Amino acid sequence: MGISKALLAYYDSHLAMFGDTARGAAWPDEGGRQARFRFGLEPILQHMSGRPFVLCDLGCGTGELYRYLGEAGLDHVAYVGVDRSTAAIALARRKFPGATFHCLDILDGPAALIDQALSCDFVFANGLFTVKDEATHGDMWRFMTAMLEVAWSRARHGVVFNVMSKLVDYERDDLFHVAWDDLARFLRGLPGATVGLRADRGFHEIMAHAVKDGAQDEAVLPATFPDHEDLVVPVCRPLLPSAAAVASHLAPLDRTRRYSNHGALAGRFAQRLAETIGTADGNLCLAASGTAGLVGAILARAGRATSSRPIALCPAYTFAATALAAEAAGYEPHLVDVDPASWALTPDIAHQYSLLGRVGLVLVTAAYGRPVAQAPWADFSRDTGIPVVIDAAAGFEALCADAQHLVGDVPVVLSMHATKAFSTAEGGAIVCTDRAFVERANGALNFGFMGTRECRMAGINGKLSEYHAAVGLAELDGWTLKQAGFRRVAEEYQRAAAAHGVAGKVVVGAPGIGSCYALYVAEGAGEASAVESALLCGRIDFRYWYGLGLQREPYFRDTPRSSLAQSSRIAACIVGLPMAADLATADVERVVAAITCGVAAAARGQAA
Repeated sequence: MGISKALLAYYDSHLAMFGDTARGAAWPDEGGRQARFRFGLEPILQHMSGRPFVLCDLGCGTGELYRYLGEAGLDHVAYVGVDRSTAAIALARRKFPGATFHCLDILDGPAALIDQALSCDFVFANGLFTVKDEATHGDMWRFMTAMLEVAWSRARHGVVFNVMSKLVDYERDDLFHVAWDDLARFLRGLPGATVGLRADRGFHEIMAHAVKDGAQDEAVLPATFPDHEDLVVPVCRPLLPSAAAVASHLAPLDRTRRYSNHGALAGRFAQRLAETIGTADGNLCLAASGTAGLVGAILARAGRATSSRPIALCPAYTFAATALAAEAAGYEPHLVDVDPASWALTPDIAHQYSLLGRVGLVLVTAAYGRPVAQAPWADFSRDTGIPVVIDAAAGFEALCADAQHLVGDVPVVLSMHATKAFSTAEGGAIVCTDRAFVERANGALNFGFMGTRECRMAGINGKLSEYHAAVGLAELDGWTLKQAGFRRVAEEYQRAAAAHGVAGKVVVGAPGIGSCYALYVAEGAGEASAVESALLCGRIDFRYWYGLGLQREPYFRDTPRSSLAQSSRIAACIVGLPMAADLATADVERVVAAITCGVAAAARGQAA
């Protein structure tokens, strides 16, 4: 429809001219936009009577309604944004990575995607039909009615939207003024509609709503959800040792007054950590964070980038810290694809890189803590002369289970952030059997000092403090019990997934992945989106832990890259589910029940 493209150009031009502001969305001011949010939501909130529901923001722009819902405390409303503008949706996704946005024309898009995007209780189109710009009244009327008919056919409860009224002193040529009778006649023609029109807030416009007869009696959430569905299930709820357990290790600090710089607690922690992993004490050094560990390992193994070898190969499917650590050492990240089975960069993929002669570093991510064998990468490094560092942030349990194959001359970096299964709240470790490398890594993490107070190499301040070492010692004391908690939750996920027929799609449990993760692996982006909607509706938090790949992160948008077909596909399909060592059985059941509803919705969309 021509008018659809014309309106898209109109709104995109405002966004480009005025930025992400009310004027950039073609509203006169922010106060007016906020008032219309309140005005339009009133009939929806009244109809839903406090029950959780899914709201589709049609013509969402940059997603400011999502912000409004959060600031208004309306956390029982699950939000989905839909807009044709790629520029607006890109901004919305950057601002609100936890929200669901679809870049879609509901009049000319794939039926399955339209069904998924509009699988909601209410559609709210705020400002979508107020401007006609240079279009004729007839064209704008046909556009509005076509959009509303599509929305009405998908929404479970109804639609709310606004238009300019004809009951004004004068009509602006660029605005869409509609007669009350015409509007009421159209809405009453929608199957089963109860109609309401309001213009009592001082605006020169009509806020209209149409509700489906009997819709208030429908169940919004699946009957299998437990009674505590009004509470949000967090995607990550870290559990660290108690303050009392940590304090028992801190007592010596009052006497020694040594709080950092390779103190006694750090030494004891490094020794016990190496023993737990199953490697010698001298094969491990501690870091202030996993990212600091990556920088230290890069500097100790590859050194800073040179003009002849400035490139660091980095998998696109990883967390931002991987590439940022390479940049901190002076390298230019080049994004490469990953293997569809392991979700990791492999030597075969690296060998195929066209500029291998200019590569000074290869970074390998052990995705979600999945094991990365030493031997293939050791062979690659020997054959090419290119240093390799393995970012195994969540890989502690995998190393403990198979140190023989996962620990060697290729440095492996662990994160001990609070979100990881084994944690010091913040910390990291580098594991490697090359003792000379471990010495250099300690130097790189201590301003380049190598046994003296002389800076002999590139370095940072990346040492683990005595306080964090105390947390680590207490974590080791209770590690067996914490492992048992994660194991229980993993088994409950497996039982629930099997009972609901999605066992093959729910991935949990060490050492296959880190215990801190529970993952849903969808068949495709459409199924993942449907599962997202079901989780939102069930008030269940989730994450795309690596986003949609580094190539989709704003900072790395212009980073050189190879074909990333697998990375893009995998990133869109792996949904992080709630996981904690003390996650309740009822919450596990609730998560899996929501997944089942999402999978069923995706199947219905495909069948249609």
